[in-house]
Amino acid sequence: SLKPAYTEEANVEFRSDAVSRSKKEITRISQNVGGNIVARIYPEGGSNKVGLGLFLKYLMGATNTSQVGSSPTYWHGFPPFRDPFSDCPGAIGDKGISVHVNRPTICSDVRNFPFQGCRVSGLTIDQDPNAALQMTVDLFGQQALANQAEIGSPTYSTIAPFRSVHLTAKEGAVTPIGTAPNYIGFTTAGTDDLSLRSLSIAVTNGLVDQIVLGSQVDYPTETDIGVYTATITMSALAKDPASGWSSIDTYEKWISDTDVELFFEWDNGVVIAGGATYKLVVHLPKVHITDSNITDVLEGENMFNMTGEAISSSVDQYSIGLFVQNSVPSY
Repeated sequence: SLKPAYTEEANVEFRSDAVSRSKKEITRISQNVGGNIVARIYPEGGSNKVGLGLFLKYLMGATNTSQVGSSPTYWHGFPPFRDPFSDCPGAIGDKGISVHVNRPTICSDVRNFPFQGCRVSGLTIDQDPNAALQMTVDLFGQQALANQAEIGSPTYSTIAPFRSVHLTAKEGAVTPIGTAPNYIGFTTAGTDDLSLRSLSIAVTNGLVDQIVLGSQVDYPTETDIGVYTATITMSALAKDPASGWSSIDTYEKWISDTDVELFFEWDNGVVIAGGATYKLVVHLPKVHITDSNITDVLEGENMFNMTGEAISSSVDQYSIGLFVQNSVPSY
């Protein structure tokens, strides 16, 4: 749903337009691009980068990569970067993402509609039962270019997308491996397994594009950094079992103003090398519950619903940890 947007000003002159009492002309002043992309989340392999890792890099501002042993397996972390658009080592700098959309036009002729100089301002991960994992990537950018020749022979992932059966969801204190914020793995002993009906995790970075004087162009050339915000929404049956995770207990933590730690891992079981598999990991070390309720019904089961906001952890040095394991050497 990417689309161009324009700022325009109307001109009305007292003398020449006095009779018609109408606008004489409308002048286009500036332009930009905004919208989102909705896609399944696929594991990435080799040179085949199908979106997730690159979007996470441009969302958080940096990538920390380590090789898993001597195998062609790589663990990528995406820690928040203080000034992602500077010339500091590891920063994105002045790079942007260009999005190319192939669209059929007249007589089934396919043309490429490019959107230039995009930044990633937000990313939402949605998981429903019996469904593929889905992401919505929010973008803004500089300008839409005139349509061009089709980009032929697109490359698709040869690995099936992550889906609900691949998800392990946990509440409780996990044990990171390595040094914060650049962890290289986690152990989850002593945590409780969540049994969820729906899950949505949204991350925004507060970026704002700016048009600046002296640039001599009519589109944004600078981006102001903002505050990272991560929110989570999940639902489950309202249950209080004798052992294991209790949604009732989590509801009571909202009443008592107690934060929770949440951990989610998608592992498709496909071996890269040496037993290592493709993974997506989301770690929320400190979630402040902002809203929760239990819906009472006459037929069926009562449902538990929760919304929370991730708070920065001084130990982990992030509010949300985002990690992928795959066979991509670098982003």
